[in-house]
Parts: sequence; C-alpha cells; structure tokens
Amino acid sequence: MQRRGRGRSVAAAKGVGGGRRSVGVHTLRTADSAGHRPAVAPAVAVVSGNEILARRIRDALDLDAIEVIDWAAAVPQLADGAARAGAIVLVGGRASEERRALIRAVCQRFPSVPAIVVASLSSTGVHKALEAGAAGLVLDSEIETALAPTIHAVGAGQIVVPNRFRRHAIRPALSHREKQTLALVAAGYTNRQIAAHLFLAESTVKTHLTSVFGKLGVGSRSEAAELVLDPDMKLGISMPGLPETGTENGNGNGSHVL
Repeated sequence: MQRRGRGRSVAAAKGVGGGRRSVGVHTLRTADSAGHRPAVAPAVAVVSGNEILARRIRDALDLDAIEVIDWAAAVPQLADGAARAGAIVLVGGRASEERRALIRAVCQRFPSVPAIVVASLSSTGVHKALEAGAAGLVLDSEIETALAPTIHAVGAGQIVVPNRFRRHAIRPALSHREKQTLALVAAGYTNRQIAAHLFLAESTVKTHLTSVFGKLGVGSRSEAAELVLDPDMKLGISMPGLPETGTENGNGNGSHVL
C-alpha cells in the first residue's frame, strides 16, 4: 500500500496534483514514457557542509520516509555504497563555479546516480547546473515542499527545475545577428562601435541586445560577456581578434569559437 504523503509528492512533481497545492516543480523531460513510479521510497545520499540546511533536508526526507544511506561534508567523503542511492543531494556553494565543480565531481564518481542540487539559484545558475550534469534543482527556500517530489521525479528519469526558472532551463537559440552583436559586446565594443562595425543603426543594436539578454537570462553587458567567455556554455560565438587555437577550436580565420 502506498503512503498518501508519497502519492502527493509524485503527483506534484508531475504537475497533476488533482487539485492539490503545487510545489512549484517543473519537469523538463522523462525517460520513462510509461510514467511508472518506484515501488518503494527511494534512498539517497547527501553531501552538505551546511548544518542548518542539512537539518532541514533530514527533516524533509524523514517526513516522506526517504532513507538516507550516507551523509558527507564533501563528495570525496562519500562511501562507495552511495552508488546504490536513487539520487545524491548536493548542497551547492554560493558561486556557480563551485556548484558546477560539485556536480561534476559527483557525476564522475557516480555516473549512474542522478545529482540534485539544493541552492539559492539565479536563472543563469540554473542553466549552468544543468549543463554540468544536474538532474534536479531545488531552491534552498523550498526544501520542505520541493525536495521529496524532486527525488521521486528524478528517480523516474525526469529533469526537474523550479517552476519559475523553466524558461531558462532550455536556452532559446540566438540568431546570427544576435551572436555577432554579443561577440562584439564581449570584445568590449560600445553600442555605437557595434553599429558601425555591423552597419546597423544604434537602435537596432539595442534591440538585439535586449533580445539577447532575455534569452540568456542576464541583466548586464558584463554578465553576457561572462557567458560568452565561458567555454562550458557552448554558445557558438565566434570572437573576433582572438588567436587561432588549432583545428579543434579555431575556425581558420583568426577567430575563436566559444
């Protein structure tokens, strides 16, 4: 017999709660087309160096009868038995780079176990975490309502993000002109210089940048440039004036593709 609490968690994660209150979880894709749920509550391993968040996670999992088979303050401290977990819950660092390093460490050591990140996230951080290999993201302010449903959902082969960030999880494609404009922004060009370089009106450049900022989920030129210069983002931006780095990264005309 299934516990009622668990039934609510799975339904909320799938967005078909039958009139029950939503927990703000959005699933992106599923590997199990039949939508089968596990017959028993999943077991997880937890990596957390934050005692306050660790206590909240423990309480949330206890309420849903989710077993914790290992606790560790860092990924290297996890026992090999964590490979049997249905998911590994990571309390992410404050910086996106720290979170990505944490996710990659788990994915490399336990490639068959989905990683769930608990952190305070921005729209840019959501995409970076997914690119690094995270299967689920939970805001640290929503541990009590969203963590258990996320564990159930990733156990069913789904990718889960907070509902408010669903449009940032899969980035819209940039047009050719938007990529050109963004590359010049990253190179330090002003709007006027970009307009002259691309033979556009300055107002058109501003329109392109507004569109680019919206698609990337950033609010400034510096944030946009940071994404362009981050090779892990794989935006396909050709930067003018950078030396060729060989056939793998260079494109043969003095530009570098990021």
